[in-house]
Amino acid sequence: MNENTIKIRQYLRILLDLEPVYKTLQENFPNLLDDLISARTNPSCTCNQRIVEGLIKGYQESDASKVLIDDIFSRPDVVEGIRNHDEAMEEWYRKEKELFGKVHVIGKSSEDWNNFRDFVRSQGLHIQAVSVLEKGDNLEVRFI
Repeated sequence: MNENTIKIRQYLRILLDLEPVYKTLQENFPNLLDDLISARTNPSCTCNQRIVEGLIKGYQESDASKVLIDDIFSRPDVVEGIRNHDEAMEEWYRKEKELFGKVHVIGKSSEDWNNFRDFVRSQGLHIQAVSVLEKGDNLEVRFI
């Protein structure tokens, strides 16, 4: 697979969120118009996969589509959007590793627990489950 076909899958949300790129996709891929409209308002729509497949197919089968998609990925706003996305994901993974990769020892008081909850919320991560063990005067918290 070509680098830009990989980018289509990885950065579709960026393409849909940038108005000039979104308009360009609407104009140049009329067969994807309904899916483009749906995907923009519903990020979890199955139409996202159809858009990815349609853009990759266009890239692979049409020189004009290939040139257009290559141009889209070279636009400054797209390059910046990708850079910002990648930096945010790197920070998210760092926070996730920090939070999930160790045992957090906190006191048993309500204040200790509230401070810990504030810390967890400040990380901006979605927590699905925790394990809390009582160890003497403290609690050991692990995120699962």
